[in-house]
Amino acid sequence: MSGEVLILNVSADHDLAGFYPVGLGTVENKIKVVVDWGNHTPGYVRYQFSGGTQVDDAITGNTSSRVFRFDQVLRAGVNTLTISAVAANGATSQPHTYQLTGWTAELGWLEQIVGSLPYIGPDKIEFTVHIPGDPIEMLGVDVWLPGKPTKLGPQAVGKLSVPLRGGRYELGMGARFERDSSTTGRKPWYGRNALSLLGKNDLETDFMGEVQGNLSNISPYLGRPDLIKLTGSGKVTFEQSESVVVVIYPLQPVGPVIVNGLKAVPPVYNWAKDRAKFYIELTPELGGDLTLNWGDQDLEPVSASMYVQVELEGGIKIDVYVAEGKVYIGGGSKLDFMFIPTPGVEKWVFYGMAGYELKAGWFKAEHEERIEWVAYERGQVQMAQVLEALESADVTWTLIPRDYATPPYATFRATEARQQPFAALRGGAIQGTRNAPLVANVFPYTEPALAVAGDDQALLLWNYDDTSRPLGQGYDLQYSRWNGAAWSAPTLVISDTYPDANPQVVWLADGDALAVWELSLIHI
Repeated sequence: MSGEVLILNVSADHDLAGFYPVGLGTVENKIKVVVDWGNHTPGYVRYQFSGGTQVDDAITGNTSSRVFRFDQVLRAGVNTLTISAVAANGATSQPHTYQLTGWTAELGWLEQIVGSLPYIGPDKIEFTVHIPGDPIEMLGVDVWLPGKPTKLGPQAVGKLSVPLRGGRYELGMGARFERDSSTTGRKPWYGRNALSLLGKNDLETDFMGEVQGNLSNISPYLGRPDLIKLTGSGKVTFEQSESVVVVIYPLQPVGPVIVNGLKAVPPVYNWAKDRAKFYIELTPELGGDLTLNWGDQDLEPVSASMYVQVELEGGIKIDVYVAEGKVYIGGGSKLDFMFIPTPGVEKWVFYGMAGYELKAGWFKAEHEERIEWVAYERGQVQMAQVLEALESADVTWTLIPRDYATPPYATFRATEARQQPFAALRGGAIQGTRNAPLVANVFPYTEPALAVAGDDQALLLWNYDDTSRPLGQGYDLQYSRWNGAAWSAPTLVISDTYPDANPQVVWLADGDALAVWELSLIHI
């Protein structure tokens, strides 16, 4: 004798009663339904959305499990989801009905300003914006560090993280400043005047003010903040470097012999002169944070701390056609202070490190050995020494991971006409150049190739990783064409599962363009 068809349990990865964004990105929810068929032959579980979507999930057991795109099946406003179980003979369970609210926002205008929309996940919205989106390239302007800056980047920073199903939200505003400067010229070095050192200094500062509070799971609006965090940091990197050949030559008596031997083989000499250099970097850094509890009446400090760090690194850098790398050794010290709740030195550390970073084609290898000496730590009676071996000393090559493929990936940014640096100036005009990226957040080893024909024709090719394919099978090429007024949207040159890389392109006399590149017929 058969009994009733009953739905025993309905569960989902995310609450079936709550707010879901519509039209702002992918929001998936997995729903699981457990059925007691009451001795009837199993049939199917029906999912009926008020927006018109109906899915009948045929099952042979007691459990139905389906993933739905809530950003597609819900409409803005109140929606209903009705779930029922239907046996093979038509016997039907009592329906389970749920109310879901779809909400939307007109955010398309943001893309014109910042080049991307917020990241919409199943649990939260994350939005970080820098205005302007890219540092400004400036020529011949001196601030206070020696040298002429090649990039000056004051930016306003906005940050928003909102949970969609209740929890803690974060809302922040801040500022970032970047300054990259390079100088080259003949300068005395250890009493010798023959060396033309390349000098470089980079300045980075970050400041952020952030408020946090609770978000109700029945409202899409922010509640009163209860915590305020202020953070800031700044560092300057000073680098001096020189060609390996130039450094070796003054070393008597062997230096001139080595250099003259290299000159006898011009390809080796030119490679050593232009592609290999010794460098030394000094990086002082200062930072701190302050956290305040926002009570009913006053702001009460919870914690306040600061750190000072100085690091010195030196080594050799090599950059050849399809490979680059550096071998380095260095050390430094970091001193942490606390002001609230317990004033005093928290920790004083000295450290040393040595390692390498290598990249060849689509592969990379890196390793670092680090030794750390804790000179002082609050609450510790004795000094401690730690040796940290991050990996074995063997060189292990791995495919470059897709850390760069975060949303939005490979965003086309050239939305406005702009004077190009390769275009000839007319009428004695003075040209200032600003960084205007063509595509943002791309494969880090793009190896771009540019061909220019006159003022109104240019073709740019670069390496591109199609992240819809498995790692190692998406290395293709893209191109964009400048017609004198705008760049065309990126288009694939070739699409296959074999690695394509290192493009070269030229314009031909008949107006066509010819591109060549390297193709590996081995899957990696």
